[in-house]
Amino acid sequence: LLEMVSSLYQEELFNAPFFLNYLQKRGLSLESIKAFKLGLCTNRIDYGIENKGLNKDKLIELGVLGKSDKKDKTYLRFLDRIMFPIYSPSAQVVGFGGRTLKEKAAKYINSPQNKLFDKSSLLYGYHLAKEHIYKQK
Repeated sequence: LLEMVSSLYQEELFNAPFFLNYLQKRGLSLESIKAFKLGLCTNRIDYGIENKGLNKDKLIELGVLGKSDKKDKTYLRFLDRIMFPIYSPSAQVVGFGGRTLKEKAAKYINSPQNKLFDKSSLLYGYHLAKEHIYKQK
């Protein structure tokens, strides 16, 4: 489920030149952006979730969506944020970090702790680095 959401985020980033240029100006190559599967959460993610028939209750539980007090509506927790998928050591997406470019919002937010995502036990990018680390030993 989180892999599908991550794919939606990635697709959005490559349709948003402003955010893609921002990352490149920060020194990230297109190759790195693709390797780390960075993305972007926009309003269109709602349509992607609907079109793919993703389970909204599960997405609330995993922290992708939030639940509004009004009329039982959901909202995108990471709206207008550059998305960093966080992987388990076995290369499964278990959560996200999101960075805003807006001044007044919290700069970074993460997925909430849940059965898949325990931030204190994960090292960002380890799933990509572990093979290289083992070769060095």
